Amino acid sequence: MNWVYIENFIDADRVSNLSGPAGLIFPILQFRNHKAEIYGFDVSGRLKLWETPEYGLFSTTGFISYVYGKDLDMPNYTACGLSGATCYLLAQNFAKGDGLYHIMPLTARGAIEHRLGGWTSAVELQLVDSKTHVSVARNELKTGGYALVNLRTAYDWGTMRFDLAIENLFDQLYYPPLGGHYFTLAKVTNNPLTYGPVPGIGRNFIAGLTVRF
Repeated sequence: MNWVYIENFIDADRVSNLSGPAGLIFPILQFRNHKAEIYGFDVSGRLKLWETPEYGLFSTTGFISYVYGKDLDMPNYTACGLSGATCYLLAQNFAKGDGLYHIMPLTARGAIEHRLGGWTSAVELQLVDSKTHVSVARNELKTGGYALVNLRTAYDWGTMRFDLAIENLFDQLYYPPLGGHYFTLAKVTNNPLTYGPVPGIGRNFIAGLTVRF
């Protein structure tokens, strides 16, 4: 577990607002040095499950990562229980602690791997928690949690390596916490209800060839 206090963290103050497409409001920001704190942890490991000359080596790997960051000079906007400009004004009376921008929520990844000769294959599960502690001053969007399944295989043959993979095997609709804002549809349809986070990539097929010289 690591904890860091930062005296001059480069953040931004919300100095005004700008009207955007479909009636959306975007903040105008000005860089400021603020006090901030960040804490979190990373845990990873590998465990051998089974190995025979005929069937190869089976193992499991995994990691968990968590980071939490807050601006100690900015109000905790989520404490006001409201939304929009009213919340931004009332929050000045609440305790400090607006979320730091672009912080990944709790993330875990685990895999079952198999190795036999030149073959390496894996079934991977990726888990991402919902992102609820956001930078309200920057209009950062909240996202829900999700789980993705990926399949990978590779064959190493001397100076060449062939890779095949299917990511998001079940074509899950999800929204990456750091994916940004998707306002193009709101602009085209002039409907603010279509404004939200950018969807993640659907089922994705990957093929690769590596040549070593």
